[in-house]
Amino acid sequence: PRSTLFPYTTLFRSRQRWAKETFWNLAGGEPQRTPLNVQQVGGFDRPGYRLEKLNYESRPGTRIPGNLYLPAAGSLPYPGVLFQMGHSLNGKANDSYQKCCQGLARLGYVVLAFDPMGQGERTCYKINNADEEHSRAGRQMLLVGDTATRLQVWDAVRSLDVLAAHPLVDAGRLASTGQSGGGTLTMLLCAVDDRLACAAVSSGNTENFACVGFNPPGSTDGRNF
Repeated sequence: PRSTLFPYTTLFRSRQRWAKETFWNLAGGEPQRTPLNVQQVGGFDRPGYRLEKLNYESRPGTRIPGNLYLPAAGSLPYPGVLFQMGHSLNGKANDSYQKCCQGLARLGYVVLAFDPMGQGERTCYKINNADEEHSRAGRQMLLVGDTATRLQVWDAVRSLDVLAAHPLVDAGRLASTGQSGGGTLTMLLCAVDDRLACAAVSSGNTENFACVGFNPPGSTDGRNF
């Protein structure tokens, strides 16, 4: 009976609040929500789905390029999936990740895949190493009191905002999935955003450590938070 679950529900919600507050305190503070300024900059149809090219702002001046996959069939509104990238230099253009998103769209999910910092259309240093793209920026951010962790998780939160607000999406049926660094980010998103009804983690890391070559309180890399 529902009544017997009440104490456990209260415990879970309390734990969620603690996890969210603790994470943002460690990462440097929860940013303020600002206008997303979503723009559609292109699109095309493929068998079983339509792809729309978006960009939007997670914070003022920080633009996120994303691919939105829309099913060609199925019952409205669709469940939504936020697809988070592993350490692919080409980000959302990675062929394996594209196949995953296409498959989910053909199964009846609206999927939003976006480029993390240092990958795809957001590559900065051109050093042919996605890990170092994150780490080099992260070490500089520590010097000014910010963290790459904070930036990347906030990008995911605001991307979930974009997905949840889409008129074809059921905001009560949202999920996140990702592989490697995308799996880690999926776990961190679960810690700070209770809108997720489901999360599927593939090869996400769970280490919490400081290691040689990184500044404390821990590594700044997108894979090893």
